[in-house]
Amino acid sequence: MNHGSAALILGYRADERDASRHRSADQHPYIAAAKADYGLSKRTHLYMQFGFAKSNNRSQQGLTGYETNIVPDANQFGAGIGIAHYL
Repeated sequence: MNHGSAALILGYRADERDASRHRSADQHPYIAAAKADYGLSKRTHLYMQFGFAKSNNRSQQGLTGYETNIVPDANQFGAGIGIAHYL
C-alpha cells in the first residue's frame, strides 16, 4: 500500500441454518465485517477491523465460523487496530 492510499473492505455472510449442527432452517445466523487500511509509507500501514456475528434459535455462529464452544444464541463482537511494517 502506498503512502496516502486507503482501502475499505466490507463483508457479509448469512446462512439459513447453523451448518455445524444442521438444526432447524429458521436460525438465520450471519456475520458482518469491515476492514480499513491506510498507507503511511511504502512499507507501513495502519489498519482497523471490526466484526459481528449474530446467532439465532440455538445457532453457534461465531466470528471464526461455527464452533461447539460458543454458547448457543450468543452474539460476538470483535475489533482490532494496529500498525504493520514490512521489512
